[in-house]
Amino acid sequence: PQMSGLELQRELTERYERLIPFMFMADDQHEENESLGLESGAMDYIGKPFKSEVLLRRVDNIMRQIDSLRQIQGLKVVAESDPMTGLLNKIFAQKTLSELCPKASGVLMMLDLDNFKLVNDLYGHGMGDRVLIRFADILRGNVRSSDVVGRFGGDEFIIFCRDIHSERLVAEKSEAVNAEL
Repeated sequence: PQMSGLELQRELTERYERLIPFMFMADDQHEENESLGLESGAMDYIGKPFKSEVLLRRVDNIMRQIDSLRQIQGLKVVAESDPMTGLLNKIFAQKTLSELCPKASGVLMMLDLDNFKLVNDLYGHGMGDRVLIRFADILRGNVRSSDVVGRFGGDEFIIFCRDIHSERLVAEKSEAVNAEL
């Protein structure tokens, strides 16, 4: 009761750092309120009184739009990910780092698997793929969700650990990865 629907939408969007699907419902018929609601990102606007079948149809339309957006986001994840490891691919990792590094502090680590070519030569590319997938799992298990992890190609990987400034922490992380590998 202390805030308007527009204020609530802004608050939730800021808090969760993403657009929240909203449908505004109001008992006034001021066109400027409808325009403001839709301009702020509402998916629909309905005035009171309303027919229940109209409300249900509008909610159904919103749910279909959300499903479509989820499919698009799924395609985005596919486009941004290395298909074998599921880590960020080289292009998206570079883009993310170029946006992140000017405003964030931390440690950037470049990793590659020494003598990896021998795995492919001796045991075949299928085994080499399994090693890369397992190594990606090891990296994921040793970083925080706020860190950036990507595969630059072949046996080269990159990690950006935000807000780490201690050489000791970097050494511990490296040791943990090496021990598990």
